[in-house]
Amino acid sequence: MKRLLSYLAMALLASTLTVSANFADDKNESSRFTLSEDIMVGGTLLEKGTYRFKFYGDTNTLKISEADGDVVKTMKVNVVREAEESPYDALTTRDTANGKVLVSMKFDGDHRTIIIEDATGIASEIEDTGSIGSDMDIDF
Repeated sequence: MKRLLSYLAMALLASTLTVSANFADDKNESSRFTLSEDIMVGGTLLEKGTYRFKFYGDTNTLKISEADGDVVKTMKVNVVREAEESPYDALTTRDTANGKVLVSMKFDGDHRTIIIEDATGIASEIEDTGSIGSDMDIDF
C-alpha cells in the first residue's frame, strides 16, 4: 500500500511539473533594444534607434514598437525551445545584399529562441551572424 501511494505521489508530481513547463512556453516576454544600425525585419526597415520587442507566447506573435509606443511591425514567428535559458537578451542578424536582416532573438532567462521569417514567409537560415544585446531596459 505504501508503495502504491508513493507511485501515485510521484506521478502527480511529474504531471504537475509537465503542466508548469507547458504554461511557461505560453508566457509573454518583452525587452527594449537600441539598434546602432538599420535592420530589416520581415520586410520592414527598422532604422537605428530604440524599439520595444514584445513576444506573445500564446499566439507566437512578435510586436515591435518605437520608443513612443507606435507599433512598427506585428508578425507571426516560429519558436524553438532550447535546453538552456538564454543568459541575456539578444538579436541575431545576418548580412545580405540588402543590408542586415533580423534572423532570431532571445530573451534573458527564457528557454525559447524566436525565429523571424523573411518577407517571403520562408524561415531565414541562421548563418554567420552578429548579435546585438539589449540596453538592459526590460519591461514586462
